[in-house]
Amino acid sequence: MEPSSRSRLIYFFSAIALVVLGLLSRHMEKIPAACGDAMWAMMVFCCWRIILVKRLLKTVAIVALITSYLIEFSQILSFDWLVSLRSTFIAHMVLGQGFFGQTFWPILSESLSST
Repeated sequence: MEPSSRSRLIYFFSAIALVVLGLLSRHMEKIPAACGDAMWAMMVFCCWRIILVKRLLKTVAIVALITSYLIEFSQILSFDWLVSLRSTFIAHMVLGQGFFGQTFWPILSESLSST
């Protein structure tokens, strides 16, 4: 098996594991909700890494970060079709629901200061 194919498989199974752990974290009271959000962000990174396996790690991290920010900001939008879409389980898990500025702005600030 070629190294890039092996890497893709590793990231694929990592993404699956992160989805399972993220869903489980929503049902365990002792695990803070932010852990599920962090796992979601790591899953986004794994998905981009599957596609961009030959790119630099830093490039993939930046693309994953931008994707995460765009999805977070899309939660501010309340178009009827988008609200309907978010009412489905899969879209709710991918797109989320509800923009929490009090937690988002410090994370944005920290991520921009560390790049």
